[in-house]
Amino acid sequence: MIIGSRRRYVGLPHPGLRGLLVEIVAVHRGADPDTREILTDDDEIGDLQRGDLVEVAPIIVDGGKERRSFVTSDARPDELKPE
Repeated sequence: MIIGSRRRYVGLPHPGLRGLLVEIVAVHRGADPDTREILTDDDEIGDLQRGDLVEVAPIIVDGGKERRSFVTSDARPDELKPE
């Protein structure tokens, strides 16, 4: 399962996310932004590929409860490590 899975962001482009737990919400596949596909179904995605951009949302803990932020960022697959 990719969509909805949680990973730890370890990349450098988004310093505010570094070390945070994030949830994958979509995969952007394709080099050309005009023809890039936005995939939200695990069957369409298969495995994460080099060149994919992964849309992630940070997990916020508030009062002991977790929720997913409505703000998303992009990450390369190699910037996401297992929880």
